[in-house]
Amino acid sequence: MLSASRCCSGKLSKLGKRIQLGLLRHDFIRIDGRDDKDRTLLLLAVGLGHTNIVECLLDRNDIDVNLQDGNGNLPLNEAAGNGHEAISSLLLEKDDIGVNLKDGDKRTPLIKAASNGHGAIVRQLLERNDIDVNLGNGEGDTPLVEAAWNGHETVVSLLLGKTDIQPNARGESGITPLYTAAAEGHNIVVGLLLERDDIELNVKTSSDETPLFAAANNGHESVTKLLLSRDGIELNVNCHGDTPLSAALDRGHKVVSELLLYQEGNELEHNGSIDRGYFLLSKALDRGLQDIASKILIAKISRNVEIPIGRSPLSWAAERNKTDQVRTILRIDTVDPNLRDAQGRTPLSRAAECDSISVVSLLLESGRIDVNNGDLDRRTPLSIAADAQNYAVVSILVTRDTVTLHSLVREGNLSSVEILLDNRYDINTKNGVGQSSLHVAVDNNRFDIAMRLLSRGANVNAEDHSSTTPLCLAVQQKRRDFAELLLDYSASTKGITFHGWRSLYEEFSPQYTLRITEKASGSRRVDFLSRNNLLANEPEAGRQLFLLPDYQTWSFAILKSLNTTTTMYTESPDLQDAMQMKCYHCYTGQTAGAYAVAYFPILQLDLSKGKITWEGCGVGWSMGKLGQDSGSVRYFSMLQESGIPDDGYELFQQLLAESTSKWLEFCIQFEDHLSHVRLDQLKSQGKRPETISHLAENALHIAQLRRALQGQVRSAEEFNTDLGRLHGGIKEQRAFEYIHTFTDIRQQLQILDETIRDLLQFEFAWASINEAHKSTSLAISMKRLSWITVCGV
Repeated sequence: MLSASRCCSGKLSKLGKRIQLGLLRHDFIRIDGRDDKDRTLLLLAVGLGHTNIVECLLDRNDIDVNLQDGNGNLPLNEAAGNGHEAISSLLLEKDDIGVNLKDGDKRTPLIKAASNGHGAIVRQLLERNDIDVNLGNGEGDTPLVEAAWNGHETVVSLLLGKTDIQPNARGESGITPLYTAAAEGHNIVVGLLLERDDIELNVKTSSDETPLFAAANNGHESVTKLLLSRDGIELNVNCHGDTPLSAALDRGHKVVSELLLYQEGNELEHNGSIDRGYFLLSKALDRGLQDIASKILIAKISRNVEIPIGRSPLSWAAERNKTDQVRTILRIDTVDPNLRDAQGRTPLSRAAECDSISVVSLLLESGRIDVNNGDLDRRTPLSIAADAQNYAVVSILVTRDTVTLHSLVREGNLSSVEILLDNRYDINTKNGVGQSSLHVAVDNNRFDIAMRLLSRGANVNAEDHSSTTPLCLAVQQKRRDFAELLLDYSASTKGITFHGWRSLYEEFSPQYTLRITEKASGSRRVDFLSRNNLLANEPEAGRQLFLLPDYQTWSFAILKSLNTTTTMYTESPDLQDAMQMKCYHCYTGQTAGAYAVAYFPILQLDLSKGKITWEGCGVGWSMGKLGQDSGSVRYFSMLQESGIPDDGYELFQQLLAESTSKWLEFCIQFEDHLSHVRLDQLKSQGKRPETISHLAENALHIAQLRRALQGQVRSAEEFNTDLGRLHGGIKEQRAFEYIHTFTDIRQQLQILDETIRDLLQFEFAWASINEAHKSTSLAISMKRLSWITVCGV
């Protein structure tokens, strides 16, 4: 007889169907033979899915449908496991088929079909009355467990439809269908199981884990929601001390942790001694779940402490001096150590109030703390510590804080200000806009605090970002008491204008002269003097600056101070006066000094009449014998600047700067005038004969201005050279820089001159066009007259 080994050689699939089927019908074929791998012909055909061959084999009476190979494989088990539905159906038609037999892996056909999700085969098997739906594998796991484990929803539904199914059957490891589905996150399968009233929710495995624990541990959000929706679900600790919540926290599953956190029935203590709140908080912090940790505290799950809503874990730990917990929290990079609570308080603020020195130091060492954060009442950690008289904390914070002194000054809290200053707070520290505490005292009308700050060494001339000093601020806000206090502490008057002082001392006539006196000690004083008392009752020593209201008063004062009879104009200066700066210096005899007068062009509204007026502005200084003092004693100025200059050279430079400014202002106004002339020119289209004469007069003005500028520059250079011989080359060079800037005005005049020339050319062009039109019209008229005459004849 022909051995079956040839038919089972693995080449069966290559034979023609007719040859295959024909051979199998002959008795000389041994169908119980085995190949070199100990496989029978039926097992090989089933494994390869050859339905026709299986059908032929099953037609033979000598076939053993339950014959195993050397590995214990069974035909029906193989067909069910591989999903060969037709073959499985053929095998199940055999009366002697063993539907509950286990293969070498101790798995039944139903287990293999269910495990691999072959729903059609499972349905075939379940139609048999002799099927054991609860027969487990070698470990006791049932078909339902296998199907649930692999998430085969259809198979699970079929199995649950059997009345004899055991939905809570457990194997040797104690796992149930619900546990396996929950552990793997198969939420639909879990939903199918939970629809049964007889499902056991809290069955534990041999490792003491429940379905909820498995779902939480693996971070399955949907499954966790489904389980939590059932009444009777257990949330609490197992024999290992873990809960679903702690497992989720331990794995860093944020959403699942949040789902579990607010479930009623969470036990927060273990064995009556361990605070679960601390335990869970620690896990949340270890995994960087700051939000969860905060919610743990908000949920009030610590048995020892009533946690206010809105408090962060760091805030809670800092307030209670929990140094280790603070250190743990600060290791988490995502944690914001400056997070505010519902009252706007930061962890540092809480620690400062409770005098938690170690926590304050630890927070500051992290390098991420903003010590300037204020609460809803604008109280900083330092101000809170000062109010609580926690001096050790104050001494730590004063070296880092930059806003509390300003805040306390603003509030008028003198006692706390004293505490800060006693602990060496930087009295001159500035806020975000550059203001010092002295600025804030002036701005908020805290006179007693301003006095204390000045007595403790506050910088009286500190400038904010807009270069405003406390004295400037006092003058702007018309706080005369502050201004006089600051002057008494040697406040500089630079940056304050003559008009600013007048607004502060409104009771004095505009004709009065302002005198600023500086004593040898540095203190200053402001007086307003009439012309009759201008040089009377002067201080014995120190420097003085006179800001004079008009040219006549200035000339009277400077000439009297210099004891000279130099002639000056008393009426309005004219062009001849403006051809040079009027300068004078005398450095011999008992009195030394100098003065300079600059002339500014003033634009009149109607340039067509050729009127440009001139305005004189003078500066001067007088002092004792040359070399007796390092600087001038008296300064006489018509400028607005009220700062006492270092010397006469500085005053002369101020005059040059003012001259440059006034001339530039004039050029801008003149340019604007020419733009209006241009518009009028376009509108008139050359039909205004007076336009050319007006432009010619403007050109004359520019020529005169250029000549005057040249003369003033020359006289300024000569005056500067004379002063340089006495004061040194460095100051002379600096003044020459101002003169060069002044000289650049001629470029502006050149532009104006070119503009006028362009306008003149344009006007001439318009006039020529108009004349041409007139000539053409006249010729046409003459022709018409000739024609009429001829016709009449």
